[in-house]
Amino acid sequence: MVSVRTVAELDFAILADYARVAEGLGYLVAGGIDRIGVPDVPAGRNVGLLVRLSFVPGELGRPHRLEVIVSDDDGDRLLHVNAVLEPERPPGQRPGRPTQFIAALNFGLPIPKIGSYSIDLVLDDVGLKSIPVEVERIDHPMPPAIS
Repeated sequence: MVSVRTVAELDFAILADYARVAEGLGYLVAGGIDRIGVPDVPAGRNVGLLVRLSFVPGELGRPHRLEVIVSDDDGDRLLHVNAVLEPERPPGQRPGRPTQFIAALNFGLPIPKIGSYSIDLVLDDVGLKSIPVEVERIDHPMPPAIS
């Protein structure tokens, strides 16, 4: 018998100024970030990441490791955030149906230089998505909505 490794499907991953989850719903402030303006470097920026994953029944009731890895355009890793997700089947959900699990992570994004960055999402050692972010020098940056 061949063993097949499954991994949850990524429904969406949105970078924002701030993200939170309440009663199974995701909330964002200034979602869809793909550019950041800074007056000078090095700098930093607080960001939120809202992620929704769909798990098949066999993946429920056990922990899954979500990693967020931030790299610059030279491939240097600047930040590594770990989170453990433990999805459960909601009461009343019919057996055999995928279960959506929504998570919010807020963290400080290091910005050592102007250029391109990637925010990579890895679940249980399987890459799910890479979110590109461009950092530009600007004279008067708009402050994040929530600091």
